[in-house]
Amino acid sequence: AASVTAIEKQRQACSYIKGCYDVLGYEGEVTVLNINVFKYLESAVGRFDLVFADPPYDLKNLCSIPSQVREAGLLTEDGILVLEHGESDNFHGEEGFVEIRKYGHVHFSFFTFES
Repeated sequence: AASVTAIEKQRQACSYIKGCYDVLGYEGEVTVLNINVFKYLESAVGRFDLVFADPPYDLKNLCSIPSQVREAGLLTEDGILVLEHGESDNFHGEEGFVEIRKYGHVHFSFFTFES
């Protein structure tokens, strides 16, 4: 990727994320924002080819992430949202849902949204 934007609520985790890019020798543009993801989604600008969401499985409002990403217009025309979640969450009826992949107790739901 030419650029990466990471959203992380915990300050210590932000420092860790930044350090990982240095250790890996990543030469693209990296932005790590220390903010609550729902606050970010309220005022997000820009469009992304890939949005990967890895929230805590017990996150309040986890199920609203796909609709908030869609409403914020964050995906490019061919962009994909990948949402990691536990087995108790079901997104089959959600607008833009494409498929689910299961790896043990970890589930990934994939979404695309028309512009």
